[in-house]
Amino acid sequence: MARVLPYLLACSTVSASLLLAPAAAVAAPPHDSATGSGKITGRTGAASDFSLAAHSGPQGEDPQGNVNLRNIDFPGAGDKGKGHVLCVLVIGNEAAVVAEFKDGGPFPGFPFAAVYVQDNGQPSGDTPDRGLAFGINIPSCADTMAIGQEFAQPLVQGNVVVRDAT
Repeated sequence: MARVLPYLLACSTVSASLLLAPAAAVAAPPHDSATGSGKITGRTGAASDFSLAAHSGPQGEDPQGNVNLRNIDFPGAGDKGKGHVLCVLVIGNEAAVVAEFKDGGPFPGFPFAAVYVQDNGQPSGDTPDRGLAFGINIPSCADTMAIGQEFAQPLVQGNVVVRDAT
């Protein structure tokens, strides 16, 4: 019994420490995301209000989320809509998102809307976030990224946050 007592005492000490130890935090898998809202005024004076919450895996897999757009320059039927995210491409502080609008959308004649955003920090910073929204016929985040990089305009209001998982 004298030999068993230290063994039982050691086992109960280890068991107690395991019970009292905090559970290890399970890290969420990394993901790319673009979230926020804003108003874009284009080169021709065209204006769009948008909000987006788009997420995907680090390689663009399993895209999820929604895009809300209101195209101020096309009032009436088809001037706004909520679309389901089809693809997300994030590179650094830039994101390209394409959404499908099943019940019509903000761009008459286009079943998909493309949104490009560039996160340049807080809205009070020296460089405003940039964005571009446009209608497309073929959903391509790579094309959206290229067009957005070329034609995006500063947001006149709002803020976007882009997170790159890589």
